Amino acid sequence: MGRLVHTVSQVVCHQITVDNIYELPIETITPWILLHHIITHFEHSKGLNTAAHDLETERSMPAFEELPASISILFTAHDYLGRRSWCCLNEGALLFHIMDVVVPKLRSPALAPFRDCLNQNLEQVLFCLYSHPSKKTKARYLQEHGVPPIPLTWDRAMQVFECLKPDNLPEFDSYQVGSISVEVEQLFRRITALVPPECDT
Repeated sequence: MGRLVHTVSQVVCHQITVDNIYELPIETITPWILLHHIITHFEHSKGLNTAAHDLETERSMPAFEELPASISILFTAHDYLGRRSWCCLNEGALLFHIMDVVVPKLRSPALAPFRDCLNQNLEQVLFCLYSHPSKKTKARYLQEHGVPPIPLTWDRAMQVFECLKPDNLPEFDSYQVGSISVEVEQLFRRITALVPPECDT
């Protein structure tokens, strides 16, 4: 395991320090995903990640004192690769992996202290993947990584909905602060248009 960690770390370091700004050295983002799995393994072995994965229980869980490294490394990967417009390489594999890992944990009590951080990083992922929100209305903290958007599919639509849906669904007379934005409404309409005929019953 030690040799694997050393090799993967060397590849990752080479990718983010190389002078060539046009092509990603060793043109794959797999080392970043592999590094995430390695860190997750160590967290599990030390009992640090149990609460974040225990999403089906209703018992009270203690909050983490800091964002787990297994999640932090994914956001770091997006940040570094995005600076050179590499975050959507391999058909967006890194960003889809971030969604797969983070969205199921988004409302976990153990990660409640980091909800704003998680939301902002997921917004950056959605901005790169699907150009949501538009450049004209995006928040200041969203960075333009200069990557082409990937078409939204039905297979990924529910994941996007889970990411953006309000914790409490707004009523017809809800205050504006508890409602969804026009941009989110438009994205939900895009999702509605993707519903397969066999599901539209």
